[in-house]
Amino acid sequence: MSFFSVMKIKNKNKTGRRAFTAVEMLVAVTVFSMLFFGVFQLQNSALTTFNAGYWKAESHRKLVNGLKRIRDNIEKATYPSVVFENGTMIYGTSLPSTFAYINPSAENTNGGITGLENYYIRYKACPGEAPITTPTNGPIISFHICTPQIKSQLMAKSDVATFTDLNGTQTPIQIIWRGPTADKPYPAIQYKEANNDAFDIIPYVTEVTITVKDVVPPGVKGEHYSVYNVHAVINLKVTLSSSTDSRVKRSAGNQTDIRINDEIKARSNVHAIGNL
Repeated sequence: MSFFSVMKIKNKNKTGRRAFTAVEMLVAVTVFSMLFFGVFQLQNSALTTFNAGYWKAESHRKLVNGLKRIRDNIEKATYPSVVFENGTMIYGTSLPSTFAYINPSAENTNGGITGLENYYIRYKACPGEAPITTPTNGPIISFHICTPQIKSQLMAKSDVATFTDLNGTQTPIQIIWRGPTADKPYPAIQYKEANNDAFDIIPYVTEVTITVKDVVPPGVKGEHYSVYNVHAVINLKVTLSSSTDSRVKRSAGNQTDIRINDEIKARSNVHAIGNL
C-alpha cells in the first residue's frame, strides 16, 4: 500500500467522526439551564434576605434615634420664666417686671398666670388608644423649650447656675406626621424647631399612637401647676412598613409588608392637653 493510500484512509476516519445529536444537545442545554436557574434562585433568595434584613436594621436604627430625639426634647419642655434675686417666676403671655408671690387659690386658674396655657404640651388625641393610620400633614405633638431670663447678675455668675443667654429664649417644637410626596413616596415623622424647615427623622411611618397619663388637667380646683409639682407622661408608638414605598418593597423581596414597632415614654414637668 502506497503512502497516498494510507493518508486517504486516515483523512476519511478523521472526517467521518460522529457529531452530537439534537437530543443530546437538548439534554445538555436543559441540565445546564436547571443548574444556572438553581444558582440564580439561591443568589436571589440570599439577596432578598439581605435586603430585607438591611431594611429592618436601618429602619429600626432611624426609628430608635428619632424617638430618642423626641423623648429628649419633650423632657426639656418648660414654661417661660424669669430669675429674680428673690425668686424665680413662671409667666405666660405677660412678662413680669418684678418678682411676685402667686397665691395658689382655687379661684386663680393656673395659679393666676395669664396665657400660660399657650405653653402646654399639645398632642393629637388617640381616643381609646387607637392608632392614627392617616398622616395629618400637621403637628401631632407641639411644645416649647424655654430658657429663663436673668434679672439677677449674682445668679448668673454663681457656681450653682451659669446662663450664657441672659435674655431667655422660647423655642417652639413641632413633631409632624407628613404624608407621601412626589419626591418621597412614603409618610414620615418630621421634626421642626422654631422657624426652621421641618425634616424627616423617622421614615415609612404607617401608624402612630399617642397616649398621655399622669396629667392633672388645667383649672382643676386646688391643682395649679405653677405651684404644685405635676407632670405629663406621653407615650408615642410608631409602626413602620416597607409597603409605603414600592421601591423599598421590591428591594426587600416584594413581601406584602415588613413591619417594625417601637415606642417611647417621655416625662415632662409641663401640662399636656389633647386639643392640638
